[in-house]
Amino acid sequence: MPVEELLIDVYFHFNHSAKRKEEYREFLEFCDVAPLKILKHANTHWLSLDKCINRFLQQWSALLSYFESHEDRERPGRVKRCADYLASVEMKAYFMFLSFILEPLNAFNTIFQTDATQIAILIPEMNRLLRLFMAKFVLMRVIKSATDLTKVSFADRSVQLEQNILAFGMAMRTMLADSDDDLADSTRTRIFKSVRHFYVAIVEKMVKIFPFHDTVLKNLCVVFRPQGARHMEANDGEEFGHSFQHCGR
Repeated sequence: MPVEELLIDVYFHFNHSAKRKEEYREFLEFCDVAPLKILKHANTHWLSLDKCINRFLQQWSALLSYFESHEDRERPGRVKRCADYLASVEMKAYFMFLSFILEPLNAFNTIFQTDATQIAILIPEMNRLLRLFMAKFVLMRVIKSATDLTKVSFADRSVQLEQNILAFGMAMRTMLADSDDDLADSTRTRIFKSVRHFYVAIVEKMVKIFPFHDTVLKNLCVVFRPQGARHMEANDGEEFGHSFQHCGR
């Protein structure tokens, strides 16, 4: 589902129109929703998406009422597109899932945005994040038995959790349960399939991009750990020195 498209459409619908903002304020009051500003999403930033998603969910009922009541509701274009998406249980499910899953990604990013040197915890934090995400869709016995999480065959369906116990957050789980009579089985299956694909894709990206096995980084983690330098093995120290010799050439 085009989550980002909806965020952008709604933002630009109101962005340069004081009249529309004033009309929308009436729907906010009617739905008893705090009149907070619709945020602009910068599509290159996870943190931006997280903030926009949560603000959007807070105002979902007011936004739905506004677009459903708009005079252009049935006319092809932005208003009709927004109204259709807002009326979709599937779209709201994806928003709720993203609200649930983006928090740990942003927490990881925030750790390394401070001025203090955090290199000593980089590899432990990378491993913690990888384990956290795997645990949301991979059998725990598979995770516990792995000596190296990057070698787990997480994309293999046989080592993944069943559909009904995938992690997708209490808000989404409650909404799907409340919509049980109205939600087609095909739609429910598509939602769970999308959640599973999201997890596989994000873990694949972590394994591909994160330097889990970088020797220099591992040794730097030891050096910058207050009591860690004395635990570095002789061979590690020699390799560490060679690495910096190569860097200077």
